[in-house]
Amino acid sequence: MDVTGISPEPQEQVMTPYGLRLTFATEPGTELSAEIAFRAHAYGSVEGGVRFDGRTVSFDQFVYP
Repeated sequence: MDVTGISPEPQEQVMTPYGLRLTFATEPGTELSAEIAFRAHAYGSVEGGVRFDGRTVSFDQFVYP
């Protein structure tokens, strides 16, 4: 899958063996809302996850033609 957009723009983007690591500049104690758009390479089931502060939220998605 290809990332086609990230908002707000991250301070840093690093590809790791586990996936794409994004670092955002925030003030301590404030919330962050980020949107990541992607384009799948194929149709079917896609698994993903978001990790923050040692916690992971997993999700499944189905890509239709």
